[in-house]
Amino acid sequence: MWCMKWVIISSFVVSSLLSGSVAAQKTLILSTMEAYPGVFIAENIVREAYSRLGISIEVRRFQSAKALLASSTGEVDGELVRLNLIGDQYPNLIQIPVALASIDSVAFTKEWEFDIEGWESLEGYHVGIMRGAVYAELGTRGIKRTIYEASEQGFIDLTAGRIDLFITTRVNGMNIIKKKGYQDLKVLEPPLISMPVYHYLHVKNQHLVPDLTEMLFNMENEGAIKKIIGDFNLNPKM
Repeated sequence: MWCMKWVIISSFVVSSLLSGSVAAQKTLILSTMEAYPGVFIAENIVREAYSRLGISIEVRRFQSAKALLASSTGEVDGELVRLNLIGDQYPNLIQIPVALASIDSVAFTKEWEFDIEGWESLEGYHVGIMRGAVYAELGTRGIKRTIYEASEQGFIDLTAGRIDLFITTRVNGMNIIKKKGYQDLKVLEPPLISMPVYHYLHVKNQHLVPDLTEMLFNMENEGAIKKIIGDFNLNPKM
């Protein structure tokens, strides 16, 4: 009788260990927007956190709006990195409450020169924004605007004079300017908005939230997040 109980218990323990091993080896699929330095930084931070938990990740890149659609509907396991603003509009996404970095959203221009005093200062100008950039979609309501699927097209129209301003993150815009060799574009200061960015998981993966949150807090406290940002030669302000 005791022998049979031992066999049953042993079998249960082995089964549990195997189940845990499978869970640890699961690959999470995360959506994100077009590649630029800020996204690569976030990817390295998030990848390191999951690696420490024994979980691998696969990052799939979409146009900004499609990335949110994929993550919020559960087509993928979560959103790699987004602003704080998306929480109310996408209740199926759970924010991991450790900021990965802080970003500046700025207005790029070719011809105009004025001080930015909030979104209202853009009235009277033709503004370009990215589809799926929730903060820009909200901020430019009621303002003449063109919505783009890719930042590069926005900058093409900006240099051609088809729009007056293009709104994107500072690091994204400066990266495109450097890559394309634009000489006549500038940033209007101060930033329209400076906000922290976070990683999000779909509710189907809510069981991972406590451990992932704790891991990111640990990485923040030990300076690992700051080091990853520093490896890209960028300031924590992006």
